[in-house]
Amino acid sequence: MLVDQTFPAIFEKFPRNVQRIVVQHDNATPHAVTTDPAVVAASASDGRRIVFGEQPANSPDLNILDLGFFNSIQALQQKMPAYTVDELIRNVENAFTNVPSVSLDNVFYTLQSVMECILETGGSNKYKLKHLGKEAKRRRGELEESLTCSADTYLAARLAGL
Repeated sequence: MLVDQTFPAIFEKFPRNVQRIVVQHDNATPHAVTTDPAVVAASASDGRRIVFGEQPANSPDLNILDLGFFNSIQALQQKMPAYTVDELIRNVENAFTNVPSVSLDNVFYTLQSVMECILETGGSNKYKLKHLGKEAKRRRGELEESLTCSADTYLAARLAGL
């Protein structure tokens, strides 16, 4: 799946000028990144490189699932009646399949903002998330594909060892 679906989708989504793409995983044993030669080769197949980083321990703010993806699925699933466990499972699977891509875009956009807030607070989770106005910017055609961390924030975080 990494080689055939995930890596091509990542390469397609990221701008060509981004040469090093960091994919963060949650340290769960089933999600351990392999050193399989096919995975390593595929991670650099288009001239750019995908590297893997580990999510900081106990950090749901940086977990895309906790940050909003589960909420997106649940919002859809709760609109469908279920009277048995099998119906509930079918509804959850249906909701997972039908989450609008714009919802996922919003969650990933928010994740980028959370990351910058964490850097701005020296690695703390005591921050106030900025209101990004995603929908209004999207309507005006002004929503950037990804956020850019300010140079000052980046340099301060590097100096702090983050």
